[in-house]
This record gives sequence, structure tokens and C-alpha cells, in this order.
Amino acid sequence: NVDAPLGLHLQFHDSNTRYIGYASAFAVPLSSDIGEAVSVYLPQTSFDRGSWIGRPCNGCQINFSSIVEMDIYVLFQEGPFEVKVKKVTAVDDHQSFPSPAIALSSTEEIKTLIDQTIQSGGGLYDDGYQELCIAIYTSILNTILSANDSGATSSIVSERMKNIICSGLQRAETQIGSKANMAWTLRYTLDALLEEMGFTVTSNEQAWRPDPTMNEYQCSGVTTAFNPLQTENSEAPD
Repeated sequence: NVDAPLGLHLQFHDSNTRYIGYASAFAVPLSSDIGEAVSVYLPQTSFDRGSWIGRPCNGCQINFSSIVEMDIYVLFQEGPFEVKVKKVTAVDDHQSFPSPAIALSSTEEIKTLIDQTIQSGGGLYDDGYQELCIAIYTSILNTILSANDSGATSSIVSERMKNIICSGLQRAETQIGSKANMAWTLRYTLDALLEEMGFTVTSNEQAWRPDPTMNEYQCSGVTTAFNPLQTENSEAPD
């Protein structure tokens, strides 16, 4: 499967301002098994996109005690696609779920995944849906982190690549509050992976890159956009 992860909005309406929807973005992670069931955790604070028929509502805030309606949207992404949502459950504590492990056989296959994701995520960013861009960028990074090698004589996803991913995710997590900064940090992380695999990146060459030798940030592939990472040092890389 060489398609980018599919980004979705889960949107709630409360009884106070029913015409306004409050959306949180998440991505359907890639899987080798058609129909594989996965779970995603969305914190309450992520429902921060208040809007009415696409028009943003600045300063609006959802009342979770009076939810009366729910929507799920796919926006500005090419099909075909099929998603079955089995249930939406309110929980008391943070949840974490492992990302499905897909088989990757070559760096060219990883490059194709990254290129498709950048094309989709960049379009969403330009259309004003930065949170969807963040969701699919984060999802593909976690997919690569969780990948299995398929018929390879050596590991396709090297330790240096894992260091790049974990450092990039850690830096993005410290930037919560600025969707633009988060999206660009994740984009630079994808660019760094391409460069680490020996491919040429023709844009953003002088931008920030995660250090592939930095192994302070140890993380595992998850479906949750920003799972608290197990770190030895809580500071973000410079």
C-alpha cells in the first residue's frame, strides 16, 4: 500500500451552540491486513477547531457535558477509501495503542510512502487544515517506526532513522499550541528520513533536522498523535 494515511475529523456539537462543530483530527494508520481494527485516543484539548460550515469560530469552546451530535469528515483527500467506526467511547485517562506493523522491503518503498504523505499533508496544510496535516505526518512516522522488514538481509529502518523519528516527534510535542510549527517540524523530520536513506530533498535543505545520532528519546509506534514519550531528557533538541 503506497497511499498516505487517511486523515479524518471527529466533530462534536454541544447544546449551547449546536450550529458550531468542534473537531479533532486523527489518521487511519496503514495496515497490511484489510479490515484490521485499530484504536485511537483523542484528548479533550484536541477538539480545538470550532467552525460553522467551514468558517472558523475564534474563541469558541466546547462544553463536553452537553454533547448532542457527532460528525466524521474526510476533507480534501483523494479516494477511494473505506472506514468503519465501531464505537466512540469517553475515557477518564490517557490511552495508548500500538500502531499496526506493516512490512517494508526497501528504502524506495519508504520514500514512496513519505512522498505520498507529504503531497497529501501539504495540500491539507495549504487548505487551512493544519491539524489534519499533523495527524497524517505523525501517523506515517509511527508506521515507519513500527514497520517489519520484509525479505531484507539487513534492517530497512535503521537505528539512526528511529532516532530521527523519535527526536522529531519529541520536538513537535513541545510545540503544541502552534499547529504551524508542529506541522513543519514533522515535515522536516520526513525530509531528514529521506536524506538519511540517501535521497535528495530539493526544498527546505537548510531547515532544522533531527540529529540521527541522538538516542536520548526512545519511543515506540503508536496510533495516538502525541503519546507521552519515554525520555531520558525532557528537553527538546535544539
